[in-house]
Amino acid sequence: MGLLGEETDRRRGKGVWKKIMQTMDNLREAGVIFGFSATPTKYNTEVIYSDELMKLLTDKGCVFGWYFTYIPIGSKPDVDLMQTPEQRLYGWRRVNYLRNKYPVFIGDFWNDGMHVGGCIAGGGNYFHINAKGDIEPCVFTHFATHNIRNSSLLEAINSP
Repeated sequence: MGLLGEETDRRRGKGVWKKIMQTMDNLREAGVIFGFSATPTKYNTEVIYSDELMKLLTDKGCVFGWYFTYIPIGSKPDVDLMQTPEQRLYGWRRVNYLRNKYPVFIGDFWNDGMHVGGCIAGGGNYFHINAKGDIEPCVFTHFATHNIRNSSLLEAINSP
């Protein structure tokens, strides 16, 4: 299973890594286009940006992937999981390296703002609807003036 599998099972639950690997095999065998989503933390930075992992993911059939740097939000936020500034810089450099070496489209949610004119939420190119129906500018920005249950999506998008 290796370090990444152990880290995945520690954060996501026992057996999750094995299920992910099997699901990727099933998707590849069925001819489904799929990718990966990874959450770099203080404790997995080196392995999550490693050639070993990217080779595994591309061999499994991933054609795209997203890195979502850990941000302490949700029901159990843990600031100890946040990457250091040095790790963030390392990750940014590694993503650019991996893009040039492997046949996979990689997006870096936090560090690719320069490619989309800044924050994709701030630029009006994205929005999030939470479980309560609130229409927010971003999954990480909990501010809403409209709710999908009592206004139209068009109304919310066109609001100031």
